[in-house]
Amino acid sequence: MIKKPNAIVKAKQKASQLLQANRLEDAWTAFERVSRQAPGDHEVWLNLGAIAAMLGWFERAETALRRALMLKPDLSQANVNMARLLMMKNRLEEALPYLRHYVKLQPGDLEGHYHLGQLLESRGDNGGAEQVYRDALLLEQSDAAIHTGLGRVLRARGAHDEARAQCEQALQLQPNTALAYFELGNINREQRRFDEALHCYQQMVALAPQERENYQLNLALLNVDLQQYDAALEHYQQLFQFDPDSVSGHWNYALLLLLLGRYREGWKEYEWRWRTPTWTRQMWGRFSQPLWQGELLTGRTILVYAEQGLGDAIQFGRFLQPLMQQAETVIFHCPPELLGLFKHIPGLQVEPRDYERARQQTFDFHLPLMSLARLMDATVEGIVAPRRYLQPAPERVAAWRERITATGLRVGIVWSGLTKNPANRIRSMKLSECEPLAAIPGVTLYSLQKDGDAEELKSFVERWGMVDLAPELRDFEDTAAAIDNLDLVISVDTAVAHMAGTLERPVWTVVYQPTEWRWLLGRDDSPWYPTMRLFRQTLEEPCWPPVIEQVAVALRELIAAKSRM
Repeated sequence: MIKKPNAIVKAKQKASQLLQANRLEDAWTAFERVSRQAPGDHEVWLNLGAIAAMLGWFERAETALRRALMLKPDLSQANVNMARLLMMKNRLEEALPYLRHYVKLQPGDLEGHYHLGQLLESRGDNGGAEQVYRDALLLEQSDAAIHTGLGRVLRARGAHDEARAQCEQALQLQPNTALAYFELGNINREQRRFDEALHCYQQMVALAPQERENYQLNLALLNVDLQQYDAALEHYQQLFQFDPDSVSGHWNYALLLLLLGRYREGWKEYEWRWRTPTWTRQMWGRFSQPLWQGELLTGRTILVYAEQGLGDAIQFGRFLQPLMQQAETVIFHCPPELLGLFKHIPGLQVEPRDYERARQQTFDFHLPLMSLARLMDATVEGIVAPRRYLQPAPERVAAWRERITATGLRVGIVWSGLTKNPANRIRSMKLSECEPLAAIPGVTLYSLQKDGDAEELKSFVERWGMVDLAPELRDFEDTAAAIDNLDLVISVDTAVAHMAGTLERPVWTVVYQPTEWRWLLGRDDSPWYPTMRLFRQTLEEPCWPPVIEQVAVALRELIAAKSRM
């Protein structure tokens, strides 16, 4: 027997009263009873979703909200509740369309814009987040949180002056905005205004004592920038005393230990990367088969996947051959740009990096490539030398020999890395800063740079006679073949530097300050690559001209030595 409409209205009212009285389980029961009587009432399902979420019944909450949205897709509260639920469960990609739709339905809700901006940031889409924050400021200029968010994404892309202005505006609007002080501290640290950075962090923790983790973490990072490594280690220990499971703390602590050459401790801490936002978004590692932890591999198959960049794959690919001596079969999913090179390793089953394909393959264990260093017990003193484990096909080398024909010293050059890498703005330089090298008599520069500034490149080529090889480099095997025909490679910290080192070709790598962990401290060589020489920025002069001058002096010395031979 169908209930009369007025009876349903009364039942809904009673259920709502129970909810207002915070009698959540009773309210759930009452709304559930109404849902059986009026299954097409979207408000009932919306309330069931909200109650279930408050009770921690997340599966029920999701089911109820999906029912509400099926009945009324433009129900704004259901969209934002679903987005919050999915974000809480770290299902960010699924949450995004719901939050976008909510902002479209409620364009005047600044909080919605802010959460959408944060979600886009967490996905690494700083450009999208910047646009959302700017759209919000067109609606309302007086929201400190929006100004702070915009400042944060501007800092991420290196627009420090504009980022500073946004954070200062936030503090004018709301002087006690702890997050604005935090971001202003980060801006100051990156601009090497260390005393001002410390003041901002102190203001942040005074306003928000619950931010002790961020305070200790950023003091540690500040100490690393100042090369005060013992003090940085102490701050990490203080952080772990009150937050032993700090993901960002352990991750940055790992990088410091590796920088200090404390590899056994560092590799262990480096496993925390899988709990950071960057890696929790990855599907890699989500297999039914177990993660390899050093078990016997005789007669077994192991799947290894390159989870980071091209340089990382080249650097850590050296551990695949020792692994192949233990396992029956090693399947390696590698970046497509490196596929041709890794396919030359005898006995290695190489696949283009593809998670869905990997899921369908048969194997006993799986492992991310960079975890091999820990399981192979790699120490600074015992790193496996590359021994040209990657090398191009002989016919490609021969073809490039006909292309690289200059007399004198033939020097390959790379001045910039991938622009999408957050570190690129400090690890890279302008091509014009390389002019002292081009001006040395007896040197012919060959550009190995992909995706450089076309106008800058054209001007440099016309003025200095540099040969641009980039348009002819179809893949990294071509790059490797070209390097094999050069006398020297000079590069910023990029995959090309790793490639030259792996090929055992002379390579001079210019290293920015603060130093990236893999180049260690206080040395001009690298245990990873015996043929590599390092030229470093210093704390006192964290810029490229002094480094390039050192490289120019070394280049003249090399030419002079060759002329005496």
